Amino acid sequence: MKTTQIRSRGWLFTFDDIDGLYTNVFVIRCKDYYFVCDTYLGPEPMNKIKKLLFKNFGEKQFIVFNSHYHWDHIWGNCAFPNSLIISHTSTVNMINIYGEAELFSNKKYKQGNVKIVKPNMVFGNTISFPNEKIVIFYSPGHTFDSSSLYDMLDRVLYVGDNIEDPIPSLENKEFDQYIETMKKYDNLDFKVLIPGHMRNEEDLPKPKIIKKNMKYLTSIMDQTGLSTYQRKQYRNIHRRNLESLEKIGYVPIEK
Repeated sequence: MKTTQIRSRGWLFTFDDIDGLYTNVFVIRCKDYYFVCDTYLGPEPMNKIKKLLFKNFGEKQFIVFNSHYHWDHIWGNCAFPNSLIISHTSTVNMINIYGEAELFSNKKYKQGNVKIVKPNMVFGNTISFPNEKIVIFYSPGHTFDSSSLYDMLDRVLYVGDNIEDPIPSLENKEFDQYIETMKKYDNLDFKVLIPGHMRNEEDLPKPKIIKKNMKYLTSIMDQTGLSTYQRKQYRNIHRRNLESLEKIGYVPIEK
């Protein structure tokens, strides 16, 4: 686990236990709460994070945010039995459908005694915590249930799996919604963008990764220029995307 301070009150915990895939848990140390963005693979890493926070900053209540329903973002929910756990309403529906099946099929990655714990507070478009300067908003993209969190004080944006480098992973064919989410990100006044699956780079220019991801989405939607993504740096992710899209009935003509 690598720990990095992000601006005045953020802490990024980066793990590489999923076949070398970097996965982030982001914690914001607010006045009255710790906000935890996604909970990784189970109670063991979450308990390490809790212990570190309590030791360095004192005990506070936790508010947990699940960016979407995928197993590598929710298994640690069970480490927060008395906490508020927030997600978009469709995230709970997806956990109801896929939670136990994903736990079984990916059980080799469990860290601790994982029990599927669903969010206990849901929202439709936006939920705000004015005293803590936190806004959570619906941002469909990587999955149709995806949401994001914006720290208004530090101007840090946590986007879950909606942004990836060099191109996003696709499991949702509503590309117009995804592009609208990208535009929403681009219009936010943030200094640091925290994705779910890459190491944070504080000096990453704001337009760079968003515009890059948006260009790929536009190519998929318009079915033009896709030959670009046969290049080495894109090829494997692009191929997986085509396979995922084919499973849900979307096959670009120009592959």
